[in-house]
This record gives sequence, C-alpha cells and structure tokens, in this order.
Amino acid sequence: IKKINHLNYFERPKKLIIFREDHLTREICVNLIKCGVSPVFFKLPKLKLHPISDEYFSQLKKRIIPIVKKHINQFVIHGVGENLLNLYFSELRKKLDLQNTYEKYFNRYLSKFKEKLLCISSYPSLLLTISLSNVLRKKGLKLISTQHGVNREINEFYEYGSCYFENSISDLLFVKNEEAKRISDLSVFKYGITKCVGAPKQMYLKIKQKKNRKVFFISTRISTGNLNNPSGYNTDLERVKNEIFLTKNILNRLPYKVKFKAYPFEDYYVDMDPVHKVVENCDNIDLIYTTRDLQDYLREIEMIITSRATSTLSLCLMSNIPVVFINYSREYSVKQKLISKFSDSLFYFEFYSENFEKKILSFLNKPRELILKNLEKKRKNRKKLIEKYFCNTKIGSAGKYASRYIIENNFFKKIKCKD
Repeated sequence: IKKINHLNYFERPKKLIIFREDHLTREICVNLIKCGVSPVFFKLPKLKLHPISDEYFSQLKKRIIPIVKKHINQFVIHGVGENLLNLYFSELRKKLDLQNTYEKYFNRYLSKFKEKLLCISSYPSLLLTISLSNVLRKKGLKLISTQHGVNREINEFYEYGSCYFENSISDLLFVKNEEAKRISDLSVFKYGITKCVGAPKQMYLKIKQKKNRKVFFISTRISTGNLNNPSGYNTDLERVKNEIFLTKNILNRLPYKVKFKAYPFEDYYVDMDPVHKVVENCDNIDLIYTTRDLQDYLREIEMIITSRATSTLSLCLMSNIPVVFINYSREYSVKQKLISKFSDSLFYFEFYSENFEKKILSFLNKPRELILKNLEKKRKNRKKLIEKYFCNTKIGSAGKYASRYIIENNFFKKIKCKD
C-alpha cells in the first residue's frame, strides 16, 4: 500500500493516518482512498525522553504497592519478593516515562493537521498506539482497528489476554466473524464498538499449486521468557521439549521429506533455539527460518502439520490444503466445545492423549490419495467451522464494506482541542 505514496494528487479534505498494517487495514485504506481520502503513513521519529514527575510516580507506587506485593507473595518464595517488587516498579517507571513521551509528541504531531482526521492500526494494544489513543480521545478524534488474528473464537485461554483486545483501545474494531464480535463485545475491558466485515480478499486468493509439493510443519511455538500470559500453563522449556519430541519421533520418521517452518518471532534467549538445533541434525527435515509470511509458501505445500489454536490456523484452513492439527490441552488449546467440530472438519490429534505417537504416525503414513479422500468427506463441516469461527464469507468485500461504514458514520473528525 505504501507504493501509492508516490502519487501526488492526494490533497483532500480528509486524512487517514496509517500506523501498523495488516491485510484488512490495507484493504480498508485502499477503499477509503477511492472515496477521496488522503493517506498519511506514520513514521515515528527519534524522540527525546520526557519522564513523568517523581512526585506522581511516588503517589502511584504508594497506591498500588499493596496489590503488587500480595500478588508476588502468592507465587514467589520469601527473600526473592523484594527484588522482584523493585524490578516491577523499575519497569513500570520506564513504560510510564515512554508513554508520557509519546503522548507529548502526539499532541504536537496531530495539532499540525487542519483537515478531518482518522487513525487506523492493526493490533493497537502496544504502548505507542495506547498513547495515541489517549491523545485522540482528548482531541475528539477516532482510532479504528482490525482484528489481529483468529484466536479468541477458538482458544480455551483467550480470556487471559482479553485486556489486549483491540476494542479495549480503539473506538471501532472490524472483526472477521460474528463469534469474534460476540466475544469482543462481552469483554470487561471493552471501550469501542465492534463490527463484523468478514476477511480481506487476500485470504481468498486461489493459489496455483506447483508440482512436487512438500509436507510442511508450521510451527506456532514461541519462546517468551516464560511470560506465559495469555498462552496457558506450559513454560518455554516444556514447549521446547514437546516440539523436540515431535521433531525426533514424528517428523523425522516419516517416509517423505518435511519442511519445518519456524515461527518468525523475536527470541528472548541469546543461544540458538534448541528445536532448530535438533531440526538441523535431522536427515529428513529442512529448516525454514525466515520472516517471510506463510502465504508465500502455500503454493509449495501439499499437506500442513501444525498445532495450537492461533491465527496461523485460519490461513491454513482457508488455503484448502489438508491440515493435520495437533492440540496442546495446556496451552493455546482448542475450546472444549469445539473439539468435536475440529475433529469433524480437519485431522485432529491431542498431544497428551494415550498412544498419540502411534496414532499420528499411522495416519501420516497413509497414502496421500486416501488422506485427500478423507478430507473431502469433511468439506461441509469445515465450511461451517470456517464460516462461524474464522471468517464470514457472506458479506463480500470486507474493505469496501468497512470503508463505507466509516464514511457513513462520520468517523473522520476535526480536532476539538488544540492543547
């Protein structure tokens, strides 16, 4: 979408300030531009830090320290708690100083615009966009957002991360399905309204398949420094052990080569990922460690093996490629009420079940033609599952529908307060 920045005729009375992008925000932006809106691609400059006052922080610390202490004492042995308490408030001070810096900057930045404004961002629950939202509310301006990924609809542990829902920050959230709208609207942290518009066209692209396609294992494992919220109960070590087990005892024992696509995420550890070490030592598996999107590889894939109830699964299902799904009941687990629907719609295996290794190896050793035949039997159930829990396909153009809703409901506003 940034390529359109080279066009020089966007001098119009409405400006759309674009922050973090995803497929749906791009589609919305293109349709808004067609409706006479001028895009502004935000780029954060290097800022001088503006700390909050010591007095304010002391008052805040005094008020919340009993709550933090009580929480720490529930989980940390005596003698370590004081150090952890100090670390918490040290990190809190850094975040508040940075938030104050961002808010001062956005006050100046937004005041430069004379036109009607609207801000858009995917996943706004980051410090930068939270700070932006605070300033926008004071100035009478709006922030709209798009659903980050299919998760709350299918993940048993979604409530642990409900404070990160996009409608906790934005005035308007566009989601892909009615179930996402229902759950978002029930959040205790809800601030903005939610509108279901379906999925962007890029999720419906018909991909021409190449010959000699491969089986891909799509990893959804991330090492987060044991910051388990909101994924569940497993630690990084347990996640690593589980994936090493899959690599050695399943993937490396198959009668065909497997491509192992690692999850592109910042690693919190300085040493090489233990799973990647194992993969590189396996004769039957090739490691793909890149930031390239999964969508770039779909034409090369004959069958997908993946795990965890994350947004990655939505792209796998929409590709119409056979999906072998491994559920971990202790993290990113499929909701209990959906297990039967998943079993009827794709090839479902529970990692912690009895004889898991034997069951999945037996299945993966079947002739590919038989697997495809069994997949076809699940087609109707899979369509129902996708329609309700992944993306509503009945609406049409999500970007066009969303942009029309934005304009008809006057989300573009002029600044009310110039401070």
